[in-house]
Amino acid sequence: MSLPRRLVALVVLMAVTAAPAVLWSLTVWPGTVSVAVYGLMVALPAMLLRGWTVAVPLWLAVSLTGPLAVICSQWPAAGALLVVVAALLTGWSSTRGLHTTVMMWPIALGSLLVEPPPLFGSSQPTLDLGYAAGVGAVLAASGLWGIVVGALIGRRLTRPQRSSTAAPLAAAYTVVLVAASGLSTWLVLRYGPGGTGAWVILTVIVVLRPSPDELVRRSLQRAAGTLVGAAVAAAAVLVLPAGAVVMVAGLLAFALALALMPTAPYWQYAAILTVAVVLMVSGGHDGLEVDLERVLYTLGGVLLVAVFSVVLAIAVRPPGRTTAGARKR
Repeated sequence: MSLPRRLVALVVLMAVTAAPAVLWSLTVWPGTVSVAVYGLMVALPAMLLRGWTVAVPLWLAVSLTGPLAVICSQWPAAGALLVVVAALLTGWSSTRGLHTTVMMWPIALGSLLVEPPPLFGSSQPTLDLGYAAGVGAVLAASGLWGIVVGALIGRRLTRPQRSSTAAPLAAAYTVVLVAASGLSTWLVLRYGPGGTGAWVILTVIVVLRPSPDELVRRSLQRAAGTLVGAAVAAAAVLVLPAGAVVMVAGLLAFALALALMPTAPYWQYAAILTVAVVLMVSGGHDGLEVDLERVLYTLGGVLLVAVFSVVLAIAVRPPGRTTAGARKR
């Protein structure tokens, strides 16, 4: 499918999947969309890419742990532990080639922990069980809708082949993923940089890969793409009028990023995604501040991954390598 056709198809898909949540936001709970996005981002790609056997367990997982996330947001250690459990299962899933799908679950948990969405239209106390139950209900409903839409559309798609990871690489990947995502979650919750701090957690999870070569490549391209995208987003914020125009531009950029994802170099996808996120999060208000935060938190996540990866590489280095190297010299 050509890029223009993919872009149109994705815009239609976004409109169809978001319609029920938007309608519910307008009539019942004003903050429904801010919760539903997490149910959709976990269940819909899983259904499109992997089918029922992966989508249904992930749907149940995010529906059950999402309410725990908004409750645990007050306690950094508890929140970090929740992400660690999800990261552990994500790392283990790499032995079956499912990690790129399962990782959407800890990403969603990180965002819910850092900034519990205002489901009922205003900030709720996170220990309110009614609020937590409402979050769980919206996650379950939106995730189920994502599975239904994915089942209908997925009939026409060819699902990609799985690329399983050997046990030693999977173990190393899991160790770094658990350590880096757990620490980043604790730091963000403990020192409270605000909702955009979740970008540190997201970067750690999406950059990490079982293959060392792919890890280095994605880290460099993520950093480069974020810098390029931040420059474009800064120009857009200065030129475009704040409000609806900026939001629509952000949504179109997001659709373009998804359309490019299967074929474009990763840095290009990261650049356009950065433009989309900055425009949608800021709405044109304080756009330069959001732009700077995107850069800092993304680079911070990349740096955290690099530190843990180096430490792990030293820890698992075969005995005698240094000595052999010294003899050669």
